[in-house]
Amino acid sequence: MPIRVLQHNLIGEFENMNPQFLELAQRVINGLGLYPGIGYDVEEERAKSPNVLFEQIRVQEPFLSYVWCMCFSLSVLYSESIVKQSINQHRKKKIRLNRPLARHAYMIWEYAMALLNDYYTWPDILPSPERYPRQYRQLIPKINGLYVTAMKYVLAHEFAHIELQHTKADIGDMDPTEASILQERQADARAIELVLEGGNNKNTVTIRMGLLIGLCSILFTDSTAKKLSYPDTNERIDAILQIITPDAQDAMWGVATLAYKLWDRHFDNKLKWIDGLESPEALYHNIREQVEVLNARKSKGSN
Repeated sequence: MPIRVLQHNLIGEFENMNPQFLELAQRVINGLGLYPGIGYDVEEERAKSPNVLFEQIRVQEPFLSYVWCMCFSLSVLYSESIVKQSINQHRKKKIRLNRPLARHAYMIWEYAMALLNDYYTWPDILPSPERYPRQYRQLIPKINGLYVTAMKYVLAHEFAHIELQHTKADIGDMDPTEASILQERQADARAIELVLEGGNNKNTVTIRMGLLIGLCSILFTDSTAKKLSYPDTNERIDAILQIITPDAQDAMWGVATLAYKLWDRHFDNKLKWIDGLESPEALYHNIREQVEVLNARKSKGSN
């Protein structure tokens, strides 16, 4: 798949996600007797999240493609369908929408959703990290940067499970499901910490947005944001927003809300979208509250 062209970029960025990480990783590998490196699977199967197998983190190509597609679609659709339309509603001088770009972004999102169910070759008509129209030559490197950051979080989450030795942890009298949820929260927190430690004045926006999209990618894997042995997905998305605390008008609120809107459209969860709220943050919280109610209702129905 075209995502192959970013293999070395991803490994290099992961190893150097912050100034201390490579040394930390070597200590963990040597201390626990692990296999060095990351396994890379190219089987033609549906996208599946990375896991730890035989003491090694393994990723598969369809999942990497899925995450890149999420980075492209969420960032482009936010810019074209939300930001520009909002500006045009409030200003006399209109900004021209790039409809072909928005159409590509939506088609790429549809392709990403298809990958969660089965393997499909990358459509030739869609831009990719390997082949894209000349007019996208400035956009694609930005998408690649978001993708690498999103995947750094995903891989750091698996690394955190290893570092914290969750597979060998003694849970005592704790319920196994509760123990699993606790470990996932710990892995999330550690992964976010590791990625943010690599931030500087030049990459702050990319790191924050990449982290958010990495977490939003989890949302689309199921029709409910409530997971049995994991923290609720909306809780995991909200965690990064609570850590960063962006301004009420910041793009992070809008991208998170857009993710919920696409999720709602795909799974027909019938969320209510209210116009006229005072800020993107207010709309996000309104939708998040609805998702919490939806989770509670589905949880009650499954019992």
